[in-house]
This record gives sequence, C-alpha cells and structure tokens, in this order.
Amino acid sequence: MLNPTKNCNTDIYSFSPEIQACIHEVQDNFFMLKTPERSAYKPFCEKLLACASEEQSDFLFALAYFCLMHYYSNDNNHEEAIRCALEGIKYQQKAHEYEFIARSYNILGLFTQAIGDSTKAVDYLLYSIDTCIQYQLDYVRGMAESNLADIFHRTENFDRALYHYTEAIKYTKKCMADRPFDAMCAMLYVLCNRGFCLVASGDEAELMKNLLSPIFLRHCFTIMVTGHQQKSICSLQIRPSTSLPISQPLPMT
Repeated sequence: MLNPTKNCNTDIYSFSPEIQACIHEVQDNFFMLKTPERSAYKPFCEKLLACASEEQSDFLFALAYFCLMHYYSNDNNHEEAIRCALEGIKYQQKAHEYEFIARSYNILGLFTQAIGDSTKAVDYLLYSIDTCIQYQLDYVRGMAESNLADIFHRTENFDRALYHYTEAIKYTKKCMADRPFDAMCAMLYVLCNRGFCLVASGDEAELMKNLLSPIFLRHCFTIMVTGHQQKSICSLQIRPSTSLPISQPLPMT
C-alpha cells in the first residue's frame, strides 16, 4: 500500500525520540483514513502540529498539514482540505518537500473543482504537474494529468481531455517497476476514465481500441488475480464519487 507521508526528503531521525514517535504515529496510522476508524487519525495530526509549533520546524508543519489535508479530503470537507493544503505548501516549500507540494496542489485542484472554480482548479493542477516535471515525480504527475483530463472531460473539451489522459497513461506506466500494484490500479482507472470520455465524445472506434487494448486487459486481469491480497489499495488511489453518472470521470488523490 502506497503511503505518501513516508516519501519525504527530511531525515526524521534528526529529531528527538519524542518527536520521532509523533512522526511515526501519523505515518504508521495513515491507513486509518480508509477505515471506519478514520476520525481516530486526526489527534495524531494535531499532536504533530503542536510539536511543530513548539519546535518551529518547517518540516513538522509541512508534514502535519499534509496529513490533515488528507484527513479532511477523506472526510469530504472541502474547505478544511483546501485550507490545510494552502498552509502546508508554505512550509513544504521551505522544507524542500517537493512530493508533498505536488500532491497538495493535486488535492487543491480536486477540491477547488468540487466547489465550482474550474479555472483555479486547472491552475492548481498545472502547478502540480510543473513541480512533478521539475523533480521527476512521475507517479504524482500521472494522477495530476488524469485529474486535469477529468476537468476538460466534464466541460466537454474532449480533445484536451484525451491529451491529458494519454499523458497520465504515459507517466503512470513509468512507475510500474517501482510500485507495480499501485500503478496498475491507477492505470486501470485512467483507462476507464478515458473510455468514459470516448463514450461522451462519440468516438466509438477509438473506444473499442481502448477497451480491447492489451494494457487495459492485462491490468484488469492482474488486479482481479492479485486484488484479494491488497483489498484497500484501489481505495487509497481512487475516490469514486457516487454523485457522478457512469460517463463521468473518477478523481485520483
């Protein structure tokens, strides 16, 4: 299971044992966000935030707000997710935690779109992509490209949507060796979203190529075979919205 809280540049062992314990609490319990015990995760974040205030550490602030952003995004609290993302980016830039920055802009894009500001959402996702380009964050770039494609899909700009779905596929494929199951789940959903876009655009010939492509069929088969071993992995990467009809895309966080 992919745990983005552990993808940091800062040496956490430079902190005192007490602070290290707080860091490990938010990292090791991150899985709780996908369980019914999600609310029990928030006190770990608040405890780390208190440590950050006491230590005045940019990294501790960066990590605490990053974890709170994920907590509120999983709680579907748009306003607090956006607030924590914006606060976190200030400290993540100072702490040089570039994957946190890219992921935070991705979340900002999702939730800004959710509250109806598509223009700002596109800007945030482009910031995420720019950060990914600068620091070679291919997996996060795949997510951001897919979410950008979703916005163009919803606004019926199908050519731009299909371009960004293609980019999402390209950069997700690059991660197959490093994180195969996570990348395969992400790839399957990008291909599904691309298929939804082709349905909406009326391009039936390209749709059949998409559905019958070796990549799509291989990933479907692999996930069906191995999915029982990692039941929660898809939910970590993809948050389907029950409010969307079948021809609408599913966001990636």
